[in-house]
Amino acid sequence: MVLDRVRTAAALLLLGCLALPTYTCDGSGYVGPRGETMEQVPDGADPAAYPRTREPHYAFEAMYTPPGLLVLLAFTWPVPFFIYRRRRAPAPMPGWVTWLFPLFAAISGFIIFSLATVGRPAIGAYLALTADGVLLADGLAVLWTPPASGKRVS
Repeated sequence: MVLDRVRTAAALLLLGCLALPTYTCDGSGYVGPRGETMEQVPDGADPAAYPRTREPHYAFEAMYTPPGLLVLLAFTWPVPFFIYRRRRAPAPMPGWVTWLFPLFAAISGFIIFSLATVGRPAIGAYLALTADGVLLADGLAVLWTPPASGKRVS
């Protein structure tokens, strides 16, 4: 019961990370000492007092590129598993499905990590990788647990 809630929370967190910035990169402007944004550092001013602007980039922006479907699947892969579990609640998952769960978690983590390292990782990447880690640990724990009376534990 508690594990189901943890799985569901991790899956919802992973899905919610689509709306959070995955990485940031330097923008084209500078931020002045009083918070104003400008195109270039004023003449004679100390450049250290004018840091570059940061532009956030979101995972859903990558969906419009050729590997965009992979990015979408990296954040939404747990949904079919949970729909399957809800519809067939008393029946355990088949053995081949329990092997897919940690495999998808590892692949998803790799895709999210690859996307986040395009620039500086942001909060969305950290939370998504944490959720993926929880789902991976859960999937590996299910595989590690010996079957009860000849059936897989789900």
